[in-house]
Amino acid sequence: MSRVLIINNLNERGQSINALHFRWSAPSDIALDELICFTESIKSYYKNPLHKNSKDVFSLASYHAVSGISADDLASIKAFESMSGEKYDGSSVNASCGLISFDKDVIKRFLINREAKIDIIWSFDKNGNPDLSNTKIDISELFDNVSFHMIRCLEELSDDEISNLLQNEKHIKLRDLSIEEIAEYQKTLPEYWYNGYNITRKIGE
Repeated sequence: MSRVLIINNLNERGQSINALHFRWSAPSDIALDELICFTESIKSYYKNPLHKNSKDVFSLASYHAVSGISADDLASIKAFESMSGEKYDGSSVNASCGLISFDKDVIKRFLINREAKIDIIWSFDKNGNPDLSNTKIDISELFDNVSFHMIRCLEELSDDEISNLLQNEKHIKLRDLSIEEIAEYQKTLPEYWYNGYNITRKIGE
């Protein structure tokens, strides 16, 4: 079964810059992998931007992190051509590898049809470059409540150990995370939070 994840890129005023749509079958192991790959792609693009003089470098960097734009998203195709000065080529578009939209109506449609969403509230320095140290991430939609019974089925723990785990999870931070904290979560979250290629407390079982 395919599953839909949206990475919503926002500015510091909470306005969408663009949104990425991933429909898994799926190329990534877990939802956080898509996030890490995306932020790494943004950093890489800024080291050697293909369109150095564009005022829309972040949008172009985001575009190059996915497979392209849906053929019916004409407003985003027009926006890309305006930003890049290139004719859009959609021959390599693959929803499993990510789509991007710059159009507010399509972004709304993405968000309505999502199964989960990651918000990235980007901070930019005075030169317009991403300031990753002050960029904040909200992954709260990736998680649902894990039941006592579920943990018992997946982990060899006593009832007391399970109760302590569930109590401690109430204090796990899911909003206003940094990139570094996301990477640390990938290393430290317990096994029962995972289910094949997704986080278990997340986009369905």
